[in-house]
Amino acid sequence: MILLDLLALIAFGLALIPFYLYFRNIFIYREPDTTLLNTPPKVSPKVSILIPARNEEKSIGPAIESCLQSEVAVLEVLVLDDHSSDQTGVIVHQLVERDRRVKLLTAPPLPANWCGKQFACFQLSQNAQYDLLLFMDADVRLSKDCLSRLTAYFIRNRCDLLSGFPAQETKSFVEKLVIPLIHFVLLGFLPIWTSRKKNNPSLAAGCGQLFLTSKHSYQKMGGHEQIKYSRHDGITLPQAYRRAGLKTDICDVTTLATCRMYRSAKEVFFGFAKNACEGFAKMPLLLFMTIVFFIGQIFPAIILLGLIFQWVDIIPESTINDEPISSQVNQLTTSGQSTFIIALLLSYSIRFHAVYRFQQSWLGAIFHPLGISILLSIQWYAITMKWFGKPIGWKGRS
Repeated sequence: MILLDLLALIAFGLALIPFYLYFRNIFIYREPDTTLLNTPPKVSPKVSILIPARNEEKSIGPAIESCLQSEVAVLEVLVLDDHSSDQTGVIVHQLVERDRRVKLLTAPPLPANWCGKQFACFQLSQNAQYDLLLFMDADVRLSKDCLSRLTAYFIRNRCDLLSGFPAQETKSFVEKLVIPLIHFVLLGFLPIWTSRKKNNPSLAAGCGQLFLTSKHSYQKMGGHEQIKYSRHDGITLPQAYRRAGLKTDICDVTTLATCRMYRSAKEVFFGFAKNACEGFAKMPLLLFMTIVFFIGQIFPAIILLGLIFQWVDIIPESTINDEPISSQVNQLTTSGQSTFIIALLLSYSIRFHAVYRFQQSWLGAIFHPLGISILLSIQWYAITMKWFGKPIGWKGRS
């Protein structure tokens, strides 16, 4: 078997794995069931919605308004203004005057060895009056029934920590390329059925934009102090719960919540980079994932472009016994060409299904290999900065 034919088979295998995991996961990664609201035991939850806010004047108002429209009858919305330099505090104060359920807290000075968001969440938890705690990012907007369905799922399934993945709004080109890959990586590389069966911290997953827990479970775990160094609570918070022997779960809230994570290519790059070293931007995992992504997701697209331009020979021509090496060893056969194309179709079938299921961009799906390339570049940038001891800044903090 010639070199490229062998590489085609490897690409097919590396594309088949996320294809299989994604389409198996998709049947169990569901929205909270509305039937849970009408079956015993019926509950009337009381929820404290906790929102850390640092320079969030563009999003904090709609976020709070969406909470106040919730079907849950008893709730409070606590917002901690984390030393904002914009109008965040002013906007929240105006809402406090309109609705007594909204409360504005001011963050104390950030202690050493604490990440700003984790310290803000910890402070909010200390001031919450109800048993159920919803930690929510300031750029998330909830539907009217989101909170009631989340709490019903949480209680019915006896969770200690439940995380929902909202629909991700994307407007700029780079947003459309990179942000939808959250679902590609989550559903294409995590066996959710195993994660739910085995409470292993390495199988923990979550979305830092939306976490629901009980005060009892939160205190048993040790609170955000257990992850005070972290900037990627989407991974580290569920891991901390599992290390404490507590149950975590994830669910789809695509039609129940929306979020505009970042608003420019620069924000996308540095926003993902700040979390990368707590994801897969660490050796040797990054090397492994680079190989998996390049061969399984990027290289088949390169081959297809080569075929389109009738460029098949990969190495310079030389001869053995008056026959080109390319024709003897390195020429891609018809079977190899078909295998590369099938590998590419496996990748695109995931992305096109995600466009339909998770309200993602068609443009981002079409340029999937480019999005994967940018994601890898972000991971390598993050780990390089870590090697050189140069922290990645975010919102005025490093």
